[in-house]
Amino acid sequence: MEPAMLGTIIRDLYGKQETHEIKYALDDIASPNDTYGFSSVGVYCYFNPEDSTVLYVGLARDLTQRFCHHNGVIKVKPESCKVREITAWFTEHEKLGLAIFVQSPLEQVSTSRNAKKAWQEHG
Repeated sequence: MEPAMLGTIIRDLYGKQETHEIKYALDDIASPNDTYGFSSVGVYCYFNPEDSTVLYVGLARDLTQRFCHHNGVIKVKPESCKVREITAWFTEHEKLGLAIFVQSPLEQVSTSRNAKKAWQEHG
């Protein structure tokens, strides 16, 4: 029998004014720089909180950074993320749903944030 990989699903609703709170919460529970909590790698889903309709599903090496891209906290090319769509969503809706599927920190991969830290510690 093959070993099964288990994961955890975390769901929340947030308003535009709560973007930074979600950013800090994501980094607290799924930072690439920690060996506790969850791996920063995960599947994420934006959904309509009124009826749970899936709006977008993505895969990220760093859930916090990708959330920041999509929500305009970190500037990237608008065509490389959903910042336009999320900005438009919040002009007509108070809340947006976010669900993340996270795994053990043992599944952590190299990201720009943890590679930089490793370089500073061992470089």
